[in-house]
Amino acid sequence: MPTRGALSDEEESLIAEVIAYYRDKPTDPGYQGVFEERYCNMFCDLLGGGWADSVATGTASLYVALQALELPKGSEVIVSPITDPGSMSAIILNGLSPALADANPGSYNISSDSVRAQITDRTSAIMVVHAAGQAADISGIMDLARAHNLRVIEDCSQA
Repeated sequence: MPTRGALSDEEESLIAEVIAYYRDKPTDPGYQGVFEERYCNMFCDLLGGGWADSVATGTASLYVALQALELPKGSEVIVSPITDPGSMSAIILNGLSPALADANPGSYNISSDSVRAQITDRTSAIMVVHAAGQAADISGIMDLARAHNLRVIEDCSQA
């Protein structure tokens, strides 16, 4: 796995800004505050629009994303076998069944070929995990998803 960098000067500065802001306030820094709103707005601007809300963990984000899709209970979500427990937990906690697509040789990621092999009449979505700093073949997977009318969630937490 690639190493992850430590905090940059910019990140340190932003942390100091949060501490200074909350130092004399009678509240804890928490959700739905000014910094979360700023972050979500900047994220939406980066993506060219839309709506965003912050959650505490990657598992929570996957849970919320799956919940928002309103997939049929008991349907299958194709997912990589190489992921952290959050992907599987989010699928199961939503009343869905994980269907494992094989990782490509020499890679931690699934491909359109490995996804195609797992599609059944019970499949409702694909959760693409971009692992170890390597992007999965999202173009090929999206083409396949469109052809089968499947929803796609990208988990970039391991990228």
